[in-house]
Amino acid sequence: MYFKVFNFIYYMTMASKSFFNIHFSNLGYTSTQIGLINSIARGVALLILPFWGMAADSLQANKKILQLAVVGAMIFSIMFLATSNLVIIIILMVLLALFLNPIRPLYDNLLFSYLGDQGNRYGRYRLWGSIGYTLLVPLLGFFFENTNVSNTFYVISFLLFITLLISFKLPKNKVQQSIEENNNNKKRFANIGDLFKNKLFVVFLIYVFFMQITMNGNLTYFPLYVLEYGGKEGLFGLTKMVGSISEILILIFSDKILDRFKIKHIFAVSSSAFVIRWILLGLFPMKSIFLGSQVLHSLSFGLFYVTCVNFINKVTKDEVKATAQNVFTSVYIGLGSIFGNMVGGVIFDKLGGHIMYLTWSALAFTAGIGYYIFLSKTEKRVV
Repeated sequence: MYFKVFNFIYYMTMASKSFFNIHFSNLGYTSTQIGLINSIARGVALLILPFWGMAADSLQANKKILQLAVVGAMIFSIMFLATSNLVIIIILMVLLALFLNPIRPLYDNLLFSYLGDQGNRYGRYRLWGSIGYTLLVPLLGFFFENTNVSNTFYVISFLLFITLLISFKLPKNKVQQSIEENNNNKKRFANIGDLFKNKLFVVFLIYVFFMQITMNGNLTYFPLYVLEYGGKEGLFGLTKMVGSISEILILIFSDKILDRFKIKHIFAVSSSAFVIRWILLGLFPMKSIFLGSQVLHSLSFGLFYVTCVNFINKVTKDEVKATAQNVFTSVYIGLGSIFGNMVGGVIFDKLGGHIMYLTWSALAFTAGIGYYIFLSKTEKRVV
């Protein structure tokens, strides 16, 4: 029960964070500058994120490390209200990223430990996050439209505080407890090198990198794209709500999908949904498409993410699972975000948002085809 409540509240914080770039835009920063703000933060996160997982694995302290991350994110999020200076904002985004980004992979590892052999049920817990996101994001959109979008920093800090309180009710990591007992309580620093000897994991990360260039570019510039074509904060909130509702439907049936279909087919469907979604946004930048294309969020991001975390849990050893989830996240919101934000910002400013989305569609198509071919050749090795 507490895992579901944690997800419910934590993803409300993500709903609030989705308005950050509108705040930066209101401060007068260009798309390129906003891309720079996000890229530098994600770049530092890329380097640091694996160490959160390594610390959790080596100290057998997943829950305590998770709580430390929540506290840090809560403190630094409220500090944005004190400045409009670009350099200080970049520094704060770096500090926020260092603590906010590890929360989800640390929580995911804790949940997979709790689920044990029922890891395919992950989606049924994750859907509570989508429900929380869905309920809050449209309300925030209209609230910020009628007040000030800077209020998002008050909201996210409060929600992180609630998240912290709930975290005390979560059970400890069973796998880490077992490792600790078997090693007579001797701590072992997680060997990240073991992960990169796993070809399935390495090629998976390459696929994730290219797909997340497109997704992270969308996360940063979609709100600006909506505003450019006459939308407001309220419309943006509605688009996020539609995406979250569609995601819920996938998460409800995710365990059945993972049980019934092969990994290569699931990722092929997800990749195709990304391609179609970006083409629609690139060719038809209008309010109806902004809303309608979000239905594909279920098959693109929703199906993609739940399959990724399950795949990682199956193809990595118990001793490095937290490290693996954080390495995945460092690529997913670190390396992929750097390229997505920097390249996307330049394309957005110089050629327009529609060209950026058409570029993303071509990239997603190429990555999807390449990974499908790889999985077809190694099919017998994929769990």
